[in-house]
Amino acid sequence: MSDHYNLLETSPFSEFTVVSKGKNFDVDFDIDKELVTDLHSYCQQLIYKTFAITHSQIPDFINHHCSLAKNPLHWLNKFEKLIQVNVELFHGARNESRMMKFYTSMELKRNKLVVAQKKIPSKKPPHREINAFSDERYFSFKETKLKTYNYLTIQEQVYFLTSEIFEYRTADIELVNNKLPNFESECEKLIGKIQTLAKMKADMEPISQSLPPTLMPFSKLKINCNTNQIVDVFYQLSREMFVDGKPFIDGSVNDIIAIIANSFIDKGGLPISPLTIKTILKPSRDDKRPNSEKRIDLDDIL
Repeated sequence: MSDHYNLLETSPFSEFTVVSKGKNFDVDFDIDKELVTDLHSYCQQLIYKTFAITHSQIPDFINHHCSLAKNPLHWLNKFEKLIQVNVELFHGARNESRMMKFYTSMELKRNKLVVAQKKIPSKKPPHREINAFSDERYFSFKETKLKTYNYLTIQEQVYFLTSEIFEYRTADIELVNNKLPNFESECEKLIGKIQTLAKMKADMEPISQSLPPTLMPFSKLKINCNTNQIVDVFYQLSREMFVDGKPFIDGSVNDIIAIIANSFIDKGGLPISPLTIKTILKPSRDDKRPNSEKRIDLDDIL
């Protein structure tokens, strides 16, 4: 594959749509399982495929990977995110039209998936598991709880439960099962549980626990520019700007990578991949650093 399409940033896929090579292996669409060792390599293979296939193959490519995914809608959202964070690879008239074809095909596929989900008939639970009935639907917290954990992110889980609460509040309730707790209260309790556990998990991993006593604890800073712009600032300070014959900041490449990865999150609030930082810092990879128009020129500042 051409180095021209090397990955800039990853997208947080929760599953990899990879297959082992065999007689049914599709060389145009399939990603060889042997080539994928982590999130970065999976995203890289997807990027390669997006430029290797023809325009006419794009809808089939999206359909193919959605058929491999256990949660196709979630996979589709992360694939869209992958294209968004690597939009610089699509510069140029032909590649921009390719990007628009991907966006159009993804939106059509997303609409089909949503419609299909709505059409799937659900088996109605027994009356003893239904908290309340209205004209239009029933409310079963047991069923709602199971549906909640089908969503992969905390934000999606809380959103679903909150929407169920509003549905309950605005429904014309005809019958309440007094043998079961109140539906709305149970949903609110579950939201509290999810958020509390998420906070506890986050608190269990503070960087301050492993910091020396002389180092102040801190949270990662969010950058609102492109990732390659902030990495390029460190590149300039370590390789292009000097004081008394020494670089403005002096340290190994690995140290600089660690500083950036441990100190910043990207404009989407996601961690910055160390492999992405390493690529941008390579002197030979000036194509990955911002062009003259987008570069933060430190000579004009210092």
